[in-house]
Formats: sequence, structure tokens, C-alpha cells
Amino acid sequence: MAFETPKIRTIKMTIQEWDKVPDNPIQRAIEPRAIQYSRPGQHLSAPHMSHAKVVAAELPSGKLIKVDGHTRAFMWIQGMLEHPKKVLVDLYPVKNMEEAKALYRTFDNKAATESDKQKIYGACNELGFHPRCSLFYSGAVLSSCKVMVFPNKYADTRALTVTDLLKPHIPAFKHIDSMADVIRNHSLFPSYLITAMIMSVTAHGLSACSFWEAYALDEGHKSAREMDGIFATRKMFDEIRHAPLRSWGYGLVTHLTPVVLHYFDAWRTKKKLTVGRGGKGVPAMGIRKNSPEIMSMSVWWRTYIGDYYYSQIRRAESEPVED
Repeated sequence: MAFETPKIRTIKMTIQEWDKVPDNPIQRAIEPRAIQYSRPGQHLSAPHMSHAKVVAAELPSGKLIKVDGHTRAFMWIQGMLEHPKKVLVDLYPVKNMEEAKALYRTFDNKAATESDKQKIYGACNELGFHPRCSLFYSGAVLSSCKVMVFPNKYADTRALTVTDLLKPHIPAFKHIDSMADVIRNHSLFPSYLITAMIMSVTAHGLSACSFWEAYALDEGHKSAREMDGIFATRKMFDEIRHAPLRSWGYGLVTHLTPVVLHYFDAWRTKKKLTVGRGGKGVPAMGIRKNSPEIMSMSVWWRTYIGDYYYSQIRRAESEPVED
């Protein structure tokens, strides 16, 4: 069965006119890519006839949105690359902004060309969130968001865009971003700790940030056989870091996140934890893998976030974007 051939038309523009066409909302960081692709041997290190062809989406109102040619526009205007006298702009008719974004994804071939950092940058830009904390541009944040959508069905997140994954967590991200000056050592925040941090901050707001600031600064307390939740979390991190558990992968995140939340709750309620001996491959915190106080990931998720918020994330509903 064949689909109707779209009425694609081509127009000419000067580079100044092309530069004024709005960027696609999910376009990733342009300047770093311009620097990268201008290096010797890269495809934008010298002018080529193929550079004169760009693509835009045309909304019913006649408004144009860039689909392909963002980096070239930047480099031409900045004088980083010799430009053609005019560019040929293929105009693809779209019904709304969502189709313009979908067209961008098609042309950009995200799965093959974008790193996690670039995907997250584009999604944050679309959501109007511009973090100072570079932790947000790490693959660990994306992994955490996938875990929190479907705690027991990780592969199901393939049907969701990065924007879908990040959107429900933006309020918590803004609180976490306020700690940008403290959270500088990213190695202290593997996926299971980022997951716990997002969940705790979502549930308790800025008050939870005090725990994570103290964790980052290693300000936990221990006396004799008792310790607070901050010390326990830092001790667990040190033990896990030197343990042969990398093969656990997703299982490591879903098992250890509830443990960290247990320590966070102990800190929040001013309870002390007792040093004990764990089983093989488990932190010596007196917490066994099947310990009754460590509930399943999904139960913890519902406890901290609530059924309404949980269902919102699972549906990953997007607010309509104005044309």
C-alpha cells in the first residue's frame, strides 16, 4: 500500500535568511558540534557543494522550522566555513510542531549519530530547562529515568523519546541543579545513586538536597557501631565501587536504589543505622538482599512518588506545543 507523495518544494535563501529560520525545538548543542566538525578531516572542515542543501519543515501558517542545517548556519554566520551565495531549502509540509520534531529525528538519525549527552541537551532545551550542573548531561541520568518509568520492564522505554523520559522529573531536576556548585565529582553519582536522588528530591523537595550535599562533601557521621544515613550511603558507594558487581547492570540499580532510599529515610527521620555484616557481594550495612525492610523497586517508587505521578510518567503524556 502506497502513501500520498508529499508536495515538497524547494526555495532559495541567503545564509542570513536561513539563519533567521527558527531552530528545531529539539536541536542539540550547536557550538560544540561546530567546533568538532570544523577540525581537519571532518565533513565541515572545508566547503562542499552538498552544504548548499538544507531542509526545513513548513507549518500550515507558512512558518518555517529548521530540520537540517543548524550547524552549517552557525558556522557560516560565524565565519567558520565558506558559505554558498544562496542555499537550496527543501520545504516539507507538516501539520504541527510535533511533526516538525519528528521530521528532525528522521533526518538526524538519532540512534546512529547522537550521544546520550546530545540527546539530553536537545530534550532539556525543548523543555526549557538549562541546567548548570553537568551531571544532567551524563548517560547515567538517562539510565535512571528509564529505570523509573518501568522499574521491572526496562526495554519498554524504547518506545519513549528522551523528552518523554525527562519531562516528569524537571521539577526535581531544578532542585538538584541548585547543587551544581557541590555536585562536581560525577564519579560519586552512579545510576543507582542518581535514581535515589531524583526520587527523594521529587518526594521531599529542597529539604532532600541537604542529604545529597552532605553526601557529596562526605559529611556523614559515625560513632562506635552507629552511623547516620549519609555515612552509610558513602560507605556503601565505596564498597560497591571496589566490588566485582559491574555485571549486575540494571539489576544493580533496581536492588541498590531501595537500599539508598532506606538510608535516606533513616537520615530524614534522624534514625541511626547499626553496622553489621551483609551477605556476599552486599554492603556490610546489616542489609541483606532479601531483607524485609528493602521492598521492591516498584513499591518504593509508589511510596515516594504516589500513584498519580507514577501513572503520569508511565503514560508519558506530552503537552501540546503551539505552532
